[in-house]
This record gives sequence, C-alpha cells and structure tokens, in this order.
Amino acid sequence: MSQSSKAKRISSCINRLRCKCLTNESIIAYHQTDAIRLVGVGDASSYDADLSRSFSGVGATEAVILLSHTPDIVDQLSTEPVRLILSGHTHGGQIRLPFIGAVIAPGHGLFPKRTKGLYPLPNKRQLYIDSGLGMSRIPVRFWNQSQYSLIDMWSEEQ
Repeated sequence: MSQSSKAKRISSCINRLRCKCLTNESIIAYHQTDAIRLVGVGDASSYDADLSRSFSGVGATEAVILLSHTPDIVDQLSTEPVRLILSGHTHGGQIRLPFIGAVIAPGHGLFPKRTKGLYPLPNKRQLYIDSGLGMSRIPVRFWNQSQYSLIDMWSEEQ
C-alpha cells in the first residue's frame, strides 16, 4: 500500500471520529476569552505542503501554532506569523547512540540535525519535534524510547 493511500485511510478514520484534519488550512481554537490559530500544513516530505494556502486569512498579530508532519517545513518559513511549530516524522532519530544522538532518521539521512525535542529558531520561533510511538520502514528503535507529548499552554498575562 502506498504512503498516499495510507494517509488517506488514516485521514478517513480521523474524520469518522469527527476530528478535523488540517491539510493546508487553519482554524481558530477558543478557550474562554483566549484564541489560538491552528495552522495545518500538508506533508512537505510528499510535496503536499502549501504554506500560502495554509496561512490564507491568518492575521499578523494572531497567536499561531503550526502543525506539520515534517520539521523541514521550518526551512520554508519566511514572514508567516508563527511562534511554535509542532511536528514529528523523524521518529526521534529512530536509532540513537549515547553521547552522539541520532544516527539515522527517516528522510533525513545519517546524523540528522533535528530529531526530537525543542529547538530555538530565528524570529523568536520554537520547533518541537515529538519522537512518536511508531517506526518507519526499518522496524527498530534503538536507545530511543517511544513517546507522546502533553503540552500545557498559558497566556503571557499569567
């Protein structure tokens, strides 16, 4: 089964659960009086990412979180008003060694530079990469525990 057909099946299952897949689009999420714009971009590793479409209608002063399957999307960002990018894809560098870190990550080759954790970026941006629960075509994780993250957010006033 191709990656594209797998992605469509997963998207279909998510939609049946009445969850929204954000593929090159955005929504506003509200909590009490606070609002956050969630922008979802298509998968850059399959050339489905369209940042201009994703950020269409997003105001320059909005609080924005960008959701991207692959962290490489940060290399395509320019003036988009985003401070936090959440992604995965790397499986945390699937194979890691002590004192060295990631040896290999899907689509990123040997000794990739960004595989898991929080990375400060220019323009006051932060990239967070979750190593996730699964594996790529290589069915092994070595010195790289599966994880999922819970991220607490609060307004600057607090």
